[in-house]
Amino acid sequence: MRISDAKILLTTILKYNIDQFMAGASHKMFIIPCFLGDPGVGKTAIPNQVAAENEVPLHQTIIAQYDAGEMGGFGIPTDVIFQEEDGSEYTEKRVIRARPDYLPDPRTPEGVVGVWNLDELPQAFLANQNICSQVVNEYRLGEHPISHGITICCTGNKPENKAGTTTMPMHLRDRLMFINIEADYHDFLEYANKMGIHPWVRAFIGKNPAYLHKFEVGANAFPSPRSWERTSELLKMGHAPHILTECLYGQIGSGMTSMFMAYMKVADRLPGVEDVIRNPESVPVFDSNDADILYMLIANLVEVSDKKNLGQVLKYLKRLPNKEFVAMWAKDVQTRHPEVNDTKEMTEFKLSVLTKILI
Repeated sequence: MRISDAKILLTTILKYNIDQFMAGASHKMFIIPCFLGDPGVGKTAIPNQVAAENEVPLHQTIIAQYDAGEMGGFGIPTDVIFQEEDGSEYTEKRVIRARPDYLPDPRTPEGVVGVWNLDELPQAFLANQNICSQVVNEYRLGEHPISHGITICCTGNKPENKAGTTTMPMHLRDRLMFINIEADYHDFLEYANKMGIHPWVRAFIGKNPAYLHKFEVGANAFPSPRSWERTSELLKMGHAPHILTECLYGQIGSGMTSMFMAYMKVADRLPGVEDVIRNPESVPVFDSNDADILYMLIANLVEVSDKKNLGQVLKYLKRLPNKEFVAMWAKDVQTRHPEVNDTKEMTEFKLSVLTKILI
């Protein structure tokens, strides 16, 4: 799911929960979304932006940074006075669980209505996840309640990201609605324009959407919406080229840095994918002498090709003089977007163009 769609989803849930709260309804039917995605994709931006746009308080708790004692509330020895039937009193020492400071307090204005994000939930210890299962199911932690006007959501990385995830117990999974979040270049460019991200970054992603997010397990650096935003800040610092290159190696990876630098040299000649789709018969084509442009362009066309624009993309590909790049697109798009394989346009393309290439 795109971040923009996830924001719509969470906003709808927030308004539903507030309506239920105002009507005095139970929390039992509340939906608790858990947004999962690669590191740097922008998951935590979802509750942050939804809270800001709806002008409600945001509570954010990084579950993985607490130990079980902090998470559950430390026990405090307390004298409790009891009264017998005959009116006499006696004192008994008991341990009362303290209310954790991170828990939204319904006795305060900001604790009545708002958004509460349980961040890094999949990375948390099993004991912490078990504690969260009571929170999301019962809207309380031990004897300490939270307001039914609070909308809870969760964010974290996927198990395949190798980001220290803990196998989530089934009783907690059953109480959550899991939503996979993917990077979308339309969302990124809208955000980038709003935040004033460096024009080189905006132009590169606009013409090269395939390079917005390339997560690599075990890599120190890789391109992601977050790392591109930091790249923007590095560009604004005005470093000398050799310093900037080393910085980008450590921010988006050496391979992507090379592509980004290469783009700077051909930026004025590389057509955007939107231009190709709008005007496939008039956008310039390139031969083997411009292989650097073709590699980037083909990767971008693979990323955006779908059933709606397939006919337009194919019109452009048929014009390319170097059919090896056409075959490259065909191979990659069938892996990236298998739904286009059975379309009439793709079948005719295979018969009329790919067959000739193979022969």
